[in-house]
Amino acid sequence: TLDRAVDYLTKAGQRAMQRSALLEGLRHYGHALELLAQLPPSLERDKRELAALVGMGGALIATRGYAALDIEKNYARALSLCERLGEPPELFPVLYGLWVFNLARSHRAPTLEYAGKLLALVAKTRIANEELSAHFAHGTTLLYRGDLGPALAAFDRAVSRYKPAEHWSLVRFYGDDHGLFSQVYAHWVLLLSGKPDTALEKGRALVAHAERLNDPLALAMVLVMTMLLHRDVRDPEGTLELAERAIAVSRE
Repeated sequence: TLDRAVDYLTKAGQRAMQRSALLEGLRHYGHALELLAQLPPSLERDKRELAALVGMGGALIATRGYAALDIEKNYARALSLCERLGEPPELFPVLYGLWVFNLARSHRAPTLEYAGKLLALVAKTRIANEELSAHFAHGTTLLYRGDLGPALAAFDRAVSRYKPAEHWSLVRFYGDDHGLFSQVYAHWVLLLSGKPDTALEKGRALVAHAERLNDPLALAMVLVMTMLLHRDVRDPEGTLELAERAIAVSRE
């Protein structure tokens, strides 16, 4: 039946994302959404569409970047379904998707609004991975505003909830490992606070950790972000080394 086909395609999309087969995941989620358009309206149909949209959001972020207009359209539709269904578990990744899109587009007011909604939601749910991601979003918003002390505190709260063995649940929904990103952003705060040596030392240690995760997307992102630390302290050799490693991982 169409219902079962949609369920299997959504699961196939999740599995493809777990294997870092990003374009394959995008295709599976897209196919699921095409089939959903053929189903009559119902709450069960809405739940299936919401699950596919959340998966599609992570695939879009990973393959097209945070600021792609498809991301806003995808999550706006998902948010309308969340409002229809109450507060389903998918509400958090939907709010996060809208937060990161507005952050990438430098839409300041919506960025603050969605970061606040994420914190308010985790205050009710107390789900560890969601708390991690909410504090990461809050810290990033503060960092981009130049509020370095509060930003570092938010990143520390995020890292305290990080369980590397469960990082795939973050990547599947958001395209990112927020435990890793919280540490990289904390290193940037240290750099901006006048502690470049500490920032570089921690950055190198984080690259070694990312290499052990067997997650090419996370490794590529950590390499790029740590490369920027070396660029900002005017270390051309270190910058070039990390850039070449990031290019190799990304091409593969």
